[in-house]
Amino acid sequence: MAIPLGEGNIFTLPVEQGPLYEKAELTVNRKAGSVRWIPYVRSAATSDTLRRLGDLRLACEVHWAIDKDTLPFAMRTAMGALGGPCNFVSQKGTYSFSEARRITAATISFNGKSAPVPFNGASFTPPLREQDWSDDSVLELTFDND
Repeated sequence: MAIPLGEGNIFTLPVEQGPLYEKAELTVNRKAGSVRWIPYVRSAATSDTLRRLGDLRLACEVHWAIDKDTLPFAMRTAMGALGGPCNFVSQKGTYSFSEARRITAATISFNGKSAPVPFNGASFTPPLREQDWSDDSVLELTFDND
């Protein structure tokens, strides 16, 4: 089944049930290794500047589930032992998200509590592994020229 590309080369996979979809694979009509992709998970109430932490956690888990098989066995095993890139037990482990625009500020908030989110250029690193932040926590990004 052909999947049409939308603006920004974003596509939506159909959510279907049944044996045909249980082992479905996504393929591209480009040379192997020439396409870079990342999961893009967004709740209806989010926007370009507001992100739900639970969406970011899910996007990270999907990315890890698919990409882990492309890593060498030793690296895959070591990362798995540390909890995977989304749940590193080490404080040194991080998973960042990239944006098309330069970020000038990033903040997370939930129930009156807020904190800055590390960012650098066009990427930000949300507190994925920190259970003090609910999946319903909201990250607000401010972009250059907004």
